[in-house]
Amino acid sequence: RRYSAAKIATYICLAAGLLIIVFRPEYEVSQPDWMQKNLFLPASVGTHETLGYDMPDLVASIPSQPLDTPGHNLLVIYLEGVSALSIHADSMPFLHALKAEALTFDRYIGPQLLTSRGLYASLTSHMPGFAFGDTRWAALNVDSPERRTALPRAMSDAGYHSSFLQAAPLAFMQKDRILPLLGFDEVYGLEHVPGQEFDGFWGQSDVNFLARLGNHILETDAAQARWFIAGLTVGTHAPYIVDRPAGTTKTDRQLALAAADRALESLLKQLDSSGVLNNTVIAITADESREYSAGTKLALDMALNWLPLIILHPDLPPENYSGYVSSLSLAGLLKTLVGSEPESWKDDLRDQSVFAFGNGFSSKFFLFDSDREEFLTCRSTTMLCGLYRGVKDPLAHPPEMSPEALGYLPDLKRFVDELEGS
Repeated sequence: RRYSAAKIATYICLAAGLLIIVFRPEYEVSQPDWMQKNLFLPASVGTHETLGYDMPDLVASIPSQPLDTPGHNLLVIYLEGVSALSIHADSMPFLHALKAEALTFDRYIGPQLLTSRGLYASLTSHMPGFAFGDTRWAALNVDSPERRTALPRAMSDAGYHSSFLQAAPLAFMQKDRILPLLGFDEVYGLEHVPGQEFDGFWGQSDVNFLARLGNHILETDAAQARWFIAGLTVGTHAPYIVDRPAGTTKTDRQLALAAADRALESLLKQLDSSGVLNNTVIAITADESREYSAGTKLALDMALNWLPLIILHPDLPPENYSGYVSSLSLAGLLKTLVGSEPESWKDDLRDQSVFAFGNGFSSKFFLFDSDREEFLTCRSTTMLCGLYRGVKDPLAHPPEMSPEALGYLPDLKRFVDELEGS
């Protein structure tokens, strides 16, 4: 029996699809061949030897000292999905101008994507996992050692009243269970707002939420001698909560960023007029980045770890810190800034020269050693890595040439496996 060419092509496509499902190849069209380990690529691809590389010391956490002498109040605002690249004069003019009045950290890195991982890293000073799930956050319980030194617990131990507010319901990512474990005295989600309905897919708009946050701050300031408050927005997370003016050519994301910027400006004006700013350290950052960078695929990938960090301090002059900073350092940095010697804040950052970050969704792992000017880009599933030397600033100036050397890094794989508990 003779088969038509169309039928033969159909059978071939079905067979190829079955092989893809069964063997689960890891090919990514956007990645160069040396990063692939795929059934359908030449045998030479994905068969590299161990990379001859002297691994720097990697740490899964950054210890910090207890808060010495309680001083200023502390407000931390997480702008959902906002990147350092989001803050420019066109998209967020207020925040862009605010940088000239603040301590700014233009090379601030979140180790991973996902809100739970961003909160875990910045509140506990521990590295989140690099697999697809958020197992280290979800595994937190009363016996977890990191909860005993988490920022909310440290602030509570120093006599601060702490609360966490978010624009979405708390049950998502188990925040209703986990945030009190980390030491927050009060935790409020959308479900705690009487009669409040969703403004969009995730919860309250940034305008409504930041107004609610402002009222909570003023109430807390009147009732508590010292306080620590953290707030998490949702308006800048797709699908965005926006009002689209007729005839606008801006994207929904651009409109959402502008709305968040205006709402944040209103909040700070409210706190200024009430006198709260006179005794409060304010950190404006993000849980994760969802901004895409122009340029190479490598630049785009790293942009998803590039977060904003702008800190207003009532007693310190503005300064731009040009070095790399991990969000694992945030808790220690903030404790120093609210303490009795805030001018020593750089001491918390001087010894850090090795930065590990990545994206569990796309199996990316990056390692930057600023002292040795060495940069690794790896697949977190296999730890097949490319090594670049002479790299001074991979976020702003990612390498565009081919890596100097290729190979596997078993030591790095062991580090990641230990993080995942495997």
